[in-house]
Amino acid sequence: MTEHLPVSEISRPVAVLDRAGLARAVALAAMAADRKSAIPILSNLRLRGYGGALEVIGTDCDLEISVMVEGPADARLDLTVPAHMLKDILTKAKDSALASLDDASNDDVFRCGVDLGGVKFKLNAIPATDFPVLDPVSYGHSFHLDAETVNDLLGKTSFAISTEETRYYLNGIHLHSLDRLGVFRAVSTDGHRLAMMEIPAPEGSLGMPGVILPRRAVGLLIDAIKLLGKGKETLPMVRVEIASDRARFTIGGFTLTSKLVDGSFPDYERVVPRSGDMANIDVKEAKDAISQISLISGNPKGQTVKFSFARDRLVLSCRDDDNGTSEAVVPCGSAATLEIGFAARYLIDILAEISAGHVFMWLTDSGSPAVFTDPCDPRFKAVLMPKRF
Repeated sequence: MTEHLPVSEISRPVAVLDRAGLARAVALAAMAADRKSAIPILSNLRLRGYGGALEVIGTDCDLEISVMVEGPADARLDLTVPAHMLKDILTKAKDSALASLDDASNDDVFRCGVDLGGVKFKLNAIPATDFPVLDPVSYGHSFHLDAETVNDLLGKTSFAISTEETRYYLNGIHLHSLDRLGVFRAVSTDGHRLAMMEIPAPEGSLGMPGVILPRRAVGLLIDAIKLLGKGKETLPMVRVEIASDRARFTIGGFTLTSKLVDGSFPDYERVVPRSGDMANIDVKEAKDAISQISLISGNPKGQTVKFSFARDRLVLSCRDDDNGTSEAVVPCGSAATLEIGFAARYLIDILAEISAGHVFMWLTDSGSPAVFTDPCDPRFKAVLMPKRF
């Protein structure tokens, strides 16, 4: 067999594909495969021919990524191979324009042949009949968003997702429409901080049930958009489909399908202050000051930072019982005159999402949450609970 032979002239099932396209598809699908699973087939990718394209699928039973690669691929080709082994081979082996895959199984031994311009591999395979498939569901709501908007909705709110498994209903991003306002929101919280992104409701989203997209699906979708966009000026629109227990995101030939968190997201609007005095703070100076004064503690990220507001002046300070105190002054335009404490690492996380050079901080009193808004992106809002100092 050579990589230039037509598929019709090969006796066993074979696919001859653009290597770069196949490598990208494998890298994307491999993100869903469970490398540490005790079930071997969950560490594999399914390779399925459709005549004019090959489908590459990875899954962990709760989440599935499917990528279509155009090119001649015998419809009889259907087997599974180790995900990260195939990924490494396509990334590191001899450079070639094409990659040939074929079913090299015989008797009871399942193999997948990989030919990269004369460098050949035979990988142990598992029958595709054992590969788990997500049950089909009916998607009641469907709408389109551009990839940049999806990336912003998820990327700017993912930092506040809870990692406490006992509070499973906070282990994701709450996607929902507010019909009365005509907006679509992504919200996350871990009980200490809250992040929110809001956009005009796209056609088809109004009336959809509120759902919670799991943390892993959020991370993989953000990573996939980054990989899909590499070397491209624009990406196709993202088709978002929502069912009662499932969400599906399709970008061209890429599809991510995920089960949803089975739980009710809390009534987050109750904790968002409706008014307060505004302070205008330089983001870089605040981040630098927080990072530096937190060094007084043996655990800088766990340090509490005290904010002391006066007109046109903000004093940031830390205290450590073993090491002493630290202080820095940051220029600030402020109508607030109060003292309030916050966790240093939570402050840094919020400031990292501000695209402007300064941030608006809204304050009510020392015991109430503070609200952070971005002057350059009114879609974003963060809420942070105070700490004793």
